[in-house]
Amino acid sequence: MSRHRLDVRAAFAAVLIVTVTLGVVEPAAAAYNGEIIPPSPYTVYTNQVYSLTVSFHYMAATPCAFWIESPPYQSGKQTLKGSGTSAVALTLQAPSTPGIYTLGLKLYLQPQGETPSVVDTATVNYQVVEPIKTDWDVEKVWIDPASPLEGDQVTFHARITLRNTNSKQPLTVTVACVLDNKVYSSGSLTFSPQPSYQDITAKPWTATKGAHTLVFVVDPNREHNDPTPYPQYNFKELRFNVETYYAVIERINPLPSEVDEGEWFEALIVVAYKFPASATLEIHHVNNATMPPVSDTTRDTVTGSGSKEYRFRARAPYTRPTNASQETWILQGSGWIQFDRGAGWEKTDPGWHKLYNVTVRRLRYYAVFDSVTAEYTGTTGGGTNASIGHVQISLRVRYLVPLESGLRLIVSRSGGTAEGDQVHVNRTSPWGWVIWSDESEFTQDEPVERTGTYAFEYTFPAGSAEGTVNLHATVHYLAYGEWRYGDGESAGASVPTTPPQPEPSPSVGDYISAAFNRILEWFKSLLGIGRETLRIY
Repeated sequence: MSRHRLDVRAAFAAVLIVTVTLGVVEPAAAAYNGEIIPPSPYTVYTNQVYSLTVSFHYMAATPCAFWIESPPYQSGKQTLKGSGTSAVALTLQAPSTPGIYTLGLKLYLQPQGETPSVVDTATVNYQVVEPIKTDWDVEKVWIDPASPLEGDQVTFHARITLRNTNSKQPLTVTVACVLDNKVYSSGSLTFSPQPSYQDITAKPWTATKGAHTLVFVVDPNREHNDPTPYPQYNFKELRFNVETYYAVIERINPLPSEVDEGEWFEALIVVAYKFPASATLEIHHVNNATMPPVSDTTRDTVTGSGSKEYRFRARAPYTRPTNASQETWILQGSGWIQFDRGAGWEKTDPGWHKLYNVTVRRLRYYAVFDSVTAEYTGTTGGGTNASIGHVQISLRVRYLVPLESGLRLIVSRSGGTAEGDQVHVNRTSPWGWVIWSDESEFTQDEPVERTGTYAFEYTFPAGSAEGTVNLHATVHYLAYGEWRYGDGESAGASVPTTPPQPEPSPSVGDYISAAFNRILEWFKSLLGIGRETLRIY
């Protein structure tokens, strides 16, 4: 029995020695440990700086530092004791090239006074994609009714436009409605990934008297990486007043909206009003650029609420263009309204004044020939005087030119010569000798189409022009200090061949002279006198 008891005691002592020895030799392996909980796969944008949270299990007999590394990045350190689960955050930057990547993770621990050691590793796959770039815009903001009165139920509206995007998937964007610097409501719109627009309406608002500011903001939290961030472009503001009564100009429509210079048009002024009792409206139309300038007024008495139209006439002026190639220009006018409820004239601000534009087409000036004729009318003279041929030339010109203008007409003869012709000295044209020209400058009351007829006679020595006399006429008009080519036209006149002139009949003196010469010749032959020696003067 005593021996058996001794063996048991010896065995227990041996086990205790081994246990103590192991505890002294490897305390860290038994009392400190950790294990990474691998993160789920994720997606980030190229070059995006992002934070990745990594969880891990830990066990520490004494206070011990734990952290995660993914070279060259390192998380912050956590000092932990005991056992449990914790997490650290890594700040990382995504690669610049899209693709699938693997991120390596290492869990470090460091008991106080000890060397750091890696206790676990893990990997996580992640995808890098191009960032979604989306350009949003608040195109317009409006309220209904446009001019609310106190107590009216008013709805706020905005048009949200998706200008462009590189997304392949539908996009849902938040829209915030801000009234008087406080968020009034918010909603969202879903767009297909292509340029388009949608309207959004906020909940009704009960109008309160005074001035108000309404703002719609699209994507206020920058969820879509918009390149034009708030507050520069992603919002639009509308200021309005709430009155207990009003008279405003809703719009001014020019009729027609596009006219020629000198043409009449109407300014249609549409007025909206609301009064508990009757009021006198005074509507003004002003345009200092028309011909003549206008400042017209009409009065009307209204009761209750509604809208009415008022028409005013005006005429577009003729102007001198600053740019010769400019074919149209904008004529701007205005309308304004005031009202009297019995306590003097008042205005609703804003809304009492509006501008309008009319597109004015510049006149297309021209000068053209309706006809150019040339007719041979015969010859005059003869005998001791040279014969003169006559061609009657007629020009009919149709023209529309500026207020201060002029006409220049030139007639040239091709194939002729200067000698004996009715020409302008030292003047030629591309078609030949200039035989006639006329130039005049004038001022008109208004530029309208007119016609003019010019006639002159061209004379020439008979025989110097036979067959067809070819003529070419050109017309130029003066516009804003320069002569511009208008038109050119040719004409011809048939001139008959000049018949040969008969020899004149011999006179009595001719017979006497001839007889005397014959007697003289006979006398010289009798005397033998040479012709060279006898001369009679």
